Amino acid sequence: MLKVLLIENDLDVLNRMTRRLENSYQVLSFTNSREGKRHFIKFSPDIVIIATDSIEVDIYHICKDIKSDMQISNVKIIVTSTSFIQPELFERYCDAYMIKPFKIKNFLKIITDVQLKR
Repeated sequence: MLKVLLIENDLDVLNRMTRRLENSYQVLSFTNSREGKRHFIKFSPDIVIIATDSIEVDIYHICKDIKSDMQISNVKIIVTSTSFIQPELFERYCDAYMIKPFKIKNFLKIITDVQLKR
């Protein structure tokens, strides 16, 4: 079973995302990006979904650090935000991004698409 690490500061959104994913994935959820980052290596996720709105640290650097480390560069990263995300800032270091609010079926489709991406 694939592992998904969710980092989202809105508890309602986090709970909805977790409920939708937990039947198909092993999910570890945090409302705090520092906690999520601390558990990253131990959990060894296949996909990280991180909200830019929940960042106590710079999201760009988190994505860059993951994709620059050969041991974990295969981890897929999906960034979500309530505001416009500059694609050129993230296209090199994340696999997908979504503007909130989003429909859950679109969310699930992006996760599937990201899994197929090489």
